[in-house]
Amino acid sequence: MRLLLIPVLTAFACLMAALYGALHNQISYSVGPDYFHGFKFLQFGVGPDVPPRPGAALIGVQASWWMGLVVGLPVAALCARAPSGRAMARLFLRCTAIVLVVTLVLGLASLLVPVEMLDGLVPVPAMAQDAQGFARAALMHDTSYLAGILGMLAGGFHALRRARR
Repeated sequence: MRLLLIPVLTAFACLMAALYGALHNQISYSVGPDYFHGFKFLQFGVGPDVPPRPGAALIGVQASWWMGLVVGLPVAALCARAPSGRAMARLFLRCTAIVLVVTLVLGLASLLVPVEMLDGLVPVPAMAQDAQGFARAALMHDTSYLAGILGMLAGGFHALRRARR
């Protein structure tokens, strides 16, 4: 029974990652709209007929749903050590919350990097109109992928500790 839950929980993780990406991109669009107008909208084929905020959300979904596979599958497998399917699902939900909080906190923390350090840390194309905003949004995006992996490790560690009890 618990092994049959792994694909369901992984699909849930993909949904959570997609929703996280949509929300994340609303924040990063506020920080650096030029990052989207000068890079992401072109990269993801979002045309000028799509309003910027929904376009940023759509990109967030497309760019992050797959992290649910990368993060959710191993965490769900670790949660399968729980004594029952119900306990496994509850543990997985707690682990998912840990992953989301770690990812959000570290992603937002990247916005605290001093402006002086951004120069050279993040490549900014010459056509960028707001180089600082572009660099901040780009750093937030890159940090969030790394933070997702760190969140997976924290969630996985929690799953191992709790499943043994």
